[in-house]
Amino acid sequence: DSLIFGTTKNDKVKGYGRSRMWGSLAWGAGSIVGGYLIDKAGLGIVFPFTIFWNGCTILALVCFKNCGRASKRGTKMDNNKLENSKNKQQGVRHIVNEIKKLLLVNDEIRAFCICIVLNGFVMTLADSLLPLQIEALKGSRQFSGMTTLVSILGGLPVFYHSKAIYLRFGPWWMIRVGSLILSFRLLILATIFNLADLNYILVVQLLHGISFALVYTSSTEYLQRAVVKNG
Repeated sequence: DSLIFGTTKNDKVKGYGRSRMWGSLAWGAGSIVGGYLIDKAGLGIVFPFTIFWNGCTILALVCFKNCGRASKRGTKMDNNKLENSKNKQQGVRHIVNEIKKLLLVNDEIRAFCICIVLNGFVMTLADSLLPLQIEALKGSRQFSGMTTLVSILGGLPVFYHSKAIYLRFGPWWMIRVGSLILSFRLLILATIFNLADLNYILVVQLLHGISFALVYTSSTEYLQRAVVKNG
């Protein structure tokens, strides 16, 4: 997230969410393929599947980092910039202390972080129970993956326009609306449990994508900007 924000923070149109959108698409596609492979070959197939794609991700990040170094080759830093860069590389303890200081000094950031933690707890709890609900209704693992893909499709418009939404309404508006949509989605999932038609769940999952995109992009933009602002 920090890497994406660092490359998009000065872009007035694209922003973080439009880049994060591609990660969500990959998540949805992987859920469909993973569910299909589990149905065909069993749960053990998840491990080589995950290791392969994680390995591809690591290689891509290494290549990205090396390309960044190559583009900066031949440039020189003045003594002040060099000194600042050394001061910032003081290890994990320094990073933890900076985060503690940021949370203690800024009441709004602390309140925002509490809201994000509570929202994430509820969202994760629901997503952990949903596969069990689908299994109880005799749904396949591939269908479970389909629910993830549908939720992502619901969030794509929000991811795509997240920069404009953030600049117009602000992060607090986004997290409030996202939390309201999440509450409505959980209420529907709780009431349709006894219905035999699994397609209801697919429709409801569209709401999950919208709420997730609102909360995720607002929290990332807001907290990254706060860290940059406070040095």
